[in-house]
Amino acid sequence: MCTEQSRRDDLEALGHMFMYFLRGSLPWQGLKADTLKERYQKIGDTKRSTPIEVLCEGHPGMGCAEMGIYLRYVRRLDFFETPDYNYLRKLFQDLFERLQFANDGEFDWSGKNLESKIFDTKSFSKIFSHTFDILIFAGEGLVINQVQVWNANLSDLIGRIVAYRDCGLSFKEIGCRVGRNQTTVMRICDRWMQEGTTDRRVRSHPPQCTTSRADRQIVRMAVTDRSVTSRTVAQHIQSVTHHPVSARTIRRRLQQSGLSARRPLLRLPLTQNHRRLRRQYCDKIRMWTAEWNKIVFTDKSRFCLQHHDGRIRVCRHLGERMLNNCVMHRHTGPAPGIMVWGGIGYHSRTPLVRIAGTLNSQCYIPEVLEPVVLPYLQGLPTAIFQHYNVRSHVARIVQILFVNRLIELLPWPAHSPEISPVENMWSMVSQRLTQITSPAATPDQLRQRVEAAWSAVPQEHIQSLFESMPRRVAAVISNNGVYSGY
Repeated sequence: MCTEQSRRDDLEALGHMFMYFLRGSLPWQGLKADTLKERYQKIGDTKRSTPIEVLCEGHPGMGCAEMGIYLRYVRRLDFFETPDYNYLRKLFQDLFERLQFANDGEFDWSGKNLESKIFDTKSFSKIFSHTFDILIFAGEGLVINQVQVWNANLSDLIGRIVAYRDCGLSFKEIGCRVGRNQTTVMRICDRWMQEGTTDRRVRSHPPQCTTSRADRQIVRMAVTDRSVTSRTVAQHIQSVTHHPVSARTIRRRLQQSGLSARRPLLRLPLTQNHRRLRRQYCDKIRMWTAEWNKIVFTDKSRFCLQHHDGRIRVCRHLGERMLNNCVMHRHTGPAPGIMVWGGIGYHSRTPLVRIAGTLNSQCYIPEVLEPVVLPYLQGLPTAIFQHYNVRSHVARIVQILFVNRLIELLPWPAHSPEISPVENMWSMVSQRLTQITSPAATPDQLRQRVEAAWSAVPQEHIQSLFESMPRRVAAVISNNGVYSGY
């Protein structure tokens, strides 16, 4: 797992560099270790254990007081917080002016050999001012006596708010500078005027049990494994931080980051060849508009007496529904219930046919094609018949029947049921079934309810499904053959 650095870390490294210019050495220089990893570990431990007062002591009047203020300010920044560069520049510009130096372009190394202490205060202040002119845009800041603020034992943010108010800024201007709303600024200033302190009152609720670093790790775990449970994440965070964390806390942190637990999208798995063929097929028919009204879309669907409750969830942001790691692949399998076949056209629909057992080519012709499909297509002389590429549909005897009856077939790519609007028709039927309070007790009762729901879907809804076909084809093309989202 990588550690990402922020502007806070860059500013702290810059401060260490200037302390090296001023001191001539740093406490973590010259550490010995057997391996490079151990040496880096010792350097990090020494940096954390060295107080700022020890790092800046021994050089009074040479900018160490300002460097102490600078390092304390930088270390209190949050990971994503934007530093107040103007305030930092002004801190050392005031030092430069207080020591009455002139910006004449002369430095210690101009025509001289360097000694143990690399730079004096004059060159140090010049270097710091010029370096910040390079790092950030130049801008005028307010003259704030930050030393008095620190002597008053105020936090950096609150001290800046009080100092800005003393300089005559409005609450709105202060809020824009420190990144807080106007109400917060008014409350801090009122407490300072009334009580002479800005210390926080006793909390009415327990402190937050996770740090900002732990919150980022929670989001990374949820995005890496979309099906990970909040309890698993809580156990991992607790093992790392050694603090109790509940699953409810994990869910709150994820919701604050825009992640919500939702049911995964069920789709058939697509190989590279499937995606290529889907893209080629949609490229051929991308200009179709009125041609879709001639198609008769058919399919079979299984309705079960009992099914899973969909407790498996995936964590995703809004708009990530089609990501591969947010899709749960499914395969058809036997379950207690009934199987029915049906077809839809732009102006009408076929009656439902209950399929007993497995639908093979021997059953497809006598149970579906001859009694239902052929009479239905006689009333639609220009109709084009569509069905999927399953074995019962592509069998030789089935193909011969279509040729002999002069029925035109619409080619269809493999593993592409979501392009067909008949899948949405089955979803509308299922939705009507879920509105019935009492579940079906027997397969016959379930068949009657399915047939009633099939007939109750308005034809206008079916026509709107047909009108969405150009958008479905365009979605497959834009996704380079991946799922269309319908």
